[in-house]
Amino acid sequence: MQAVPYFDRNHPMRSEQDGPWQRWFVDCVQGKRELPLELDASHQATVWCHLANLAYLVGRKIRWDGAREEIPGDPEAASRLARERRRGYELPSPG
Repeated sequence: MQAVPYFDRNHPMRSEQDGPWQRWFVDCVQGKRELPLELDASHQATVWCHLANLAYLVGRKIRWDGAREEIPGDPEAASRLARERRRGYELPSPG
C-alpha cells in the first residue's frame, strides 16, 4: 500500500489527510469559495467545547454569560478566556 501525500497539486481533493472540509477552508481563505456555514452558529457551538475544557482545567463548574461572553464572578477562570498573543498575531479589541 502506497502512502498518499499530504497535498498533491495534480489531485488536490484526493489526499486522505486533507479531507474535504480542510480543502474547503483553504479555498475560502484564497477567495475561491463561500463559507458553507453560519459563522455565528459555528462560534456558539465551539464556545461550549472551550468552556468544558476550561472548567476541567480549573476543577469546578463555571457560569457563562453568553450575552456578554464572559465568566462572571470567577477571575481565575475568566483569565483563561484569552491569552497574550505573539507579536504580529494580536487580535483586535472587540467594540
